Amino acid sequence: MFEYMQPITNCFPGDLFKSVTVLWLKDRNRPFENSFFMKISQSFPYIRRLTIINELEKQQIKHLSLIIKFSSLIELHCVIVHTNYVEQFLSSLNTYLPALTKLTVQYKRLVTITEYFTRDITRINCAKLKSINFTDIESTVHSEDFYRYFPSLNLSA
Repeated sequence: MFEYMQPITNCFPGDLFKSVTVLWLKDRNRPFENSFFMKISQSFPYIRRLTIINELEKQQIKHLSLIIKFSSLIELHCVIVHTNYVEQFLSSLNTYLPALTKLTVQYKRLVTITEYFTRDITRINCAKLKSINFTDIESTVHSEDFYRYFPSLNLSA
């Protein structure tokens, strides 16, 4: 019985870990694919904080027949990742994140996958965000589209 598990690579065989709420995924040799994320969501049903480290481009993102659900995920940290992992998690066509309120990501990656904060399929998973930590910029003046895209954002945080 433990709360934290790190790091997990593509070699993770799967199992059920109900007590784990904090998880690190890290692989510098192979990209994470959709089937891996599905296995993670099923093996860790109560994950609250997820950190992803993988700069390798995964296969082209396909809209899945089954949407991967992370029902308890509150914090998502896309620290050192390829852009398509950010898209994997923020696209509502691929992943369902009903509890997500904190995001750590590179600003340039977020701009790309949200198409300058106008893309509807990423808006759903971004709507409840209360905190965004950008890893590649200190501060910036945001557009009106940015603030409309993140209506729950706590501006004092």
